[in-house]
Amino acid sequence: MTERKVLNKYFPPDYDPSKIPRLKRGNKSRQFNIRTMAPFNMRCLTCNGYIYKAKKFNSRMETAEGVDYLGLRHYRFYIRCPGCCAEIIWRTDLESNDYVIESGAKRNFEALKTAEEMEAKKAVLEEEELANNPMKLLEKRTNQSKYEMETAEAIDDLKEMNKRQATMETDNFLLRNLWQEQEAEQAAREKADEDFIKEVMEAKKQGIPVWEIAEKFDPDAPTTEGPSRSESKPEPVLSQEALPKPKSFLPKPSAPSSSSQRQLIQNAIRKRPAPTSASSKTDAVSEEPKKPKISPEPSIDTPTTTTTNSNPLGLAYSSGDSDSD
Repeated sequence: MTERKVLNKYFPPDYDPSKIPRLKRGNKSRQFNIRTMAPFNMRCLTCNGYIYKAKKFNSRMETAEGVDYLGLRHYRFYIRCPGCCAEIIWRTDLESNDYVIESGAKRNFEALKTAEEMEAKKAVLEEEELANNPMKLLEKRTNQSKYEMETAEAIDDLKEMNKRQATMETDNFLLRNLWQEQEAEQAAREKADEDFIKEVMEAKKQGIPVWEIAEKFDPDAPTTEGPSRSESKPEPVLSQEALPKPKSFLPKPSAPSSSSQRQLIQNAIRKRPAPTSASSKTDAVSEEPKKPKISPEPSIDTPTTTTTNSNPLGLAYSSGDSDSD
């Protein structure tokens, strides 16, 4: 196989380059077949079919004779309509930096291009008017200087405002941070209070002391609700019904039955010593209401004392009773 890219060529010994015929370069209107795209939207005049921008065609290109701009050449393109095969021709326009259609089709209306053309024409007319009328030129310069002064004042105001904001930015930043910290602390405190209230309510239902819950939320705080764990065991919280009643509500001793009452009277009469004098009796009677005593029901077998205070029934006896015994 031969090389794809030939670098070395063979020249025979009898090679004479003057005998090689030269090409004719006089034909400048030579056409080239190239692949091109439509530069704008157009409508075919033969079949009224629309050809959109950037549609690809196999076209012929040639140099346009007799048309140039500042010594630069223009080029002409030939295509066929895809609907009716009619020939459409356009060429370049270097002066307007665009394309100009010559035959076979009509360019669609383009609002942007029309607006640009109108603005360009208006600018040209204004320049001509200013050149011919010096009063218009003076008025334009006055308006322009006024606009520049207003712009400079606005820029100065913006600079001053930026300086004020730059100085206040640090203070605002610190205040904002402080406010955010306070808000965070308050939110955390409220959340802790809500959790503590929930724990206390649950502890009350389960019978757990409140000081244990307080110790759980704040271990360093002194607890007055109950003793520490090292001193004694915590007492369970009793409900309102299980609380002990005060002494004034203690139950009264049950009254003895009739048989036991008779036996107690007989034993007291039998074992009572004789009174020494009437004064002792009156003293005993006077001392009795001063020191009332509620004693439990004594058993029958236990011996009773000889004084009137030990008498469970609180009876006082006279000398006549002892004689009758």
